[in-house]
Amino acid sequence: MSAQRAVRNRLDDVVNALRWDPRADSTNVSVAVLGGTDILKGSVCSLNERWWCEQIIKRVRGVTSICNKIQVRLTIGDYCTDETLRRVIGELFEALAGMPPERPHVTVRKGCVALRGSVRRPYQKQLAEQAVRRIAGVRGLTNFIMIAGDQPLGEDVKP
Repeated sequence: MSAQRAVRNRLDDVVNALRWDPRADSTNVSVAVLGGTDILKGSVCSLNERWWCEQIIKRVRGVTSICNKIQVRLTIGDYCTDETLRRVIGELFEALAGMPPERPHVTVRKGCVALRGSVRRPYQKQLAEQAVRRIAGVRGLTNFIMIAGDQPLGEDVKP
């Protein structure tokens, strides 16, 4: 099989995977293959859909590298101010079981959220990221949360 045909087959597989998976509306998403990298372009209505598009094609045979350039274009009903998003995320972290008493610090700018701080376990970092990704109005997410592990945090250390 020629290299061109292999790329065309993989491209067809990726497009079909996106088309048939109900977790993401990929109507406005296009796929290209450039030098072995699958490139996603277009737009979706939520950060969670953007994330799902990437997860869906990771499972396609032959996909080894992904460049996700999908933009999140919020509907008028999903738009929130930065202050509203900051408040909602803070309240969400207070309500989430499994989060440490010292909640991650949240910064929001133009709908893009940055999470900072430290947690003791990897699942807590993932929990925070998953929860924020599902909030309507979030356009982007960067997770700078550090994992402190089993070692006591600074204020827990006794001389």
